[in-house]
Amino acid sequence: AAAMAKENWAASSHRGKIESRVGEAHSLLEELAAEGQSFDLVFLDVDKPGYKALYETLLERNLLRVGGLLVVDNTM
Repeated sequence: AAAMAKENWAASSHRGKIESRVGEAHSLLEELAAEGQSFDLVFLDVDKPGYKALYETLLERNLLRVGGLLVVDNTM
């Protein structure tokens, strides 16, 4: 999926704004936090048992900006 996304993004006029990171989600969130990153929109699509820990990391590490939107897949 990441390779397909990379191909599509390469064809986009917005390719300079897109960065793809592939790996274990919690580690990637910690990397982003260490870099001082934060986001207006976060989409989580992970295994159901993993949601709570990632949600907590997003909030505790200030990765989701105040007023930001968190979208979580498979919550029903």
